[in-house]
Amino acid sequence: MKKSAQTKSPSVKDLAWLGSVREARLPISFSRPLWGRVVRFDKGSGSLPRPGVQFPEQHPHCELNMVLAGTCTQYVNSEKVSRRPKDVMLLGPATPHYPILESLPQESVSVYFSPVLLLEIAPKRDGARALARFTMPSRIEDRVVRVKASVADKMASLLVELVAELHSERAWSEFRTRSLLLDVLLEFFRWEDSVGREYQLREHDVNWSIIQQTLDYMHQNFAEPIYVRDLARAVGLSLSRLQSMFRSALGMSCIQYLRAYRISQAASMLCMPDARVTEVAFNVGFETLSHFNTSFHALMGMAPTRYADGMRRGRKHASPPKKKR
Repeated sequence: MKKSAQTKSPSVKDLAWLGSVREARLPISFSRPLWGRVVRFDKGSGSLPRPGVQFPEQHPHCELNMVLAGTCTQYVNSEKVSRRPKDVMLLGPATPHYPILESLPQESVSVYFSPVLLLEIAPKRDGARALARFTMPSRIEDRVVRVKASVADKMASLLVELVAELHSERAWSEFRTRSLLLDVLLEFFRWEDSVGREYQLREHDVNWSIIQQTLDYMHQNFAEPIYVRDLARAVGLSLSRLQSMFRSALGMSCIQYLRAYRISQAASMLCMPDARVTEVAFNVGFETLSHFNTSFHALMGMAPTRYADGMRRGRKHASPPKKKR
């Protein structure tokens, strides 16, 4: 990979905003792992917005952002860089960032997704490789990338279509949005391969083979009591090393992922006509009904009983009418 110009050492003023970073609340959950938006500032809106330290944020998701029009100074962690139209930015979970707009009109498109989504879509190899590109410790010139014009144009078109599809509520939009996300990522990663962009993982980076073994263990044994020490023993790592590596890889702890996976299994079981919430809770590994109810509501946005009732009503309305005798 060609080396970029050295980033200037940050000043105390440049770093001051890190003390005001807030956690962004985005409508992403285990059942809705993908979201996006287009943000515009027009010339008619007056003077340039100067967010100062009001809008620095981080979130527990991966983010792919592209500037469509205008220029800005992009801050990421303790670094900053100038961005121009069609610059692509890749961010992993819990990465502080914010822009200061330099010209109007200004337009950008952002797509956010759960780190686990890439592993679900491509579990053998590509998902881990793609996720590593978002989560690995990087200099800002590796996070903010100037892509070949033809590739950038195609990515921009796909991203805008993806956001429109997300907000359309059309039939089959879940299929379409995931397909569009894969198309965007494929365009970007194949372009990086074609120009020889390679990234050396550092010592403290993720061993994706270990992460996959950890996930496999949880998926196979989720109905049983699982503690982090069991996971560490299964993959041959110390407790602290596994916890650190897992959080670096997925932006969440082992326990948070296991809880989310159990809830996803529970949601599937609650679709069955005779499912009982108490039985489902214990069948997916929760030791108390109250913990299950709290966890289910936090991830699914409703109580398990309400979810099950909604699924039953949906089946009733979807079933064909009985023939009169």
